[in-house]
Amino acid sequence: CNSDGNVVASTAGSPKPQGRMQTTTETQSHSVSKDTKGMACEDKAEGCEACEKELTQEPISFGHAGAVALLVCQVCGVFLPEAVASKDQVSIQVQVGQRHGLQVAQDTGDVDAGAVSEKGIKSIQRLRKHGMEAHQIAESLGEDLADVQRILRQSSWNLEVVQKIPLLLHPSDLRHSPAVEVTVLSKSREVARGMLPFERLMQTVTGRLSEIVKCLTKDDSNTVQVEVEFRLFALEPRPPPPAKKRPSAIESKSSQELLSQDPWDSVVV
Repeated sequence: CNSDGNVVASTAGSPKPQGRMQTTTETQSHSVSKDTKGMACEDKAEGCEACEKELTQEPISFGHAGAVALLVCQVCGVFLPEAVASKDQVSIQVQVGQRHGLQVAQDTGDVDAGAVSEKGIKSIQRLRKHGMEAHQIAESLGEDLADVQRILRQSSWNLEVVQKIPLLLHPSDLRHSPAVEVTVLSKSREVARGMLPFERLMQTVTGRLSEIVKCLTKDDSNTVQVEVEFRLFALEPRPPPPAKKRPSAIESKSSQELLSQDPWDSVVV
């Protein structure tokens, strides 16, 4: 209080206000506000380092989040021995680097006959039980060797995966000669694992590879066979859209204005 009894506020010991506030520098005549991007001038004045840093900052590209390749995995069939695990709650996981995907397996349906008749399928399976190889069965029955091999594989499956497993691969996932890891899970617990060198995919001309991955159990006592078809696609950044052409004066007019205009107004005598 002063001599007159009035209250005078003092700034010496007053607490600083909390929260977001606007501050002013003594060396510059423009105000600076602090936000999530850092210090930036409200009027973007010249000579301010914060302004120049913000204006020259590169825009963030969201796109496909830095992925350079897409690997699509189709698990065609699985042979799971009864000694390894039961067929209930079995999942197949595929992993490359830090990227992984998982799908649930289910009991196999009917064998895809293709060009082979139902009687031909039974004949192929009967001859296989007698110890004949695929090329011998195909020659004796007059069937295509690829069809006989496919039917024999499908006849030995007891699980299949309907949904595909897509993986978006980043540059960090493809360093140091990575491998494609195939893991068999039973009730969210690993029971077998196998690997395939990623270089095998890179060596194919079409980027398509079909392999039977042999997954060994932890004690190496049994093997789970997983037939997987891999398809590899390279991802390229989409080019920016072309700049829009600025419409001319007559193009910017609406159709009503053009219809209401007197055609003789544009005639020069």
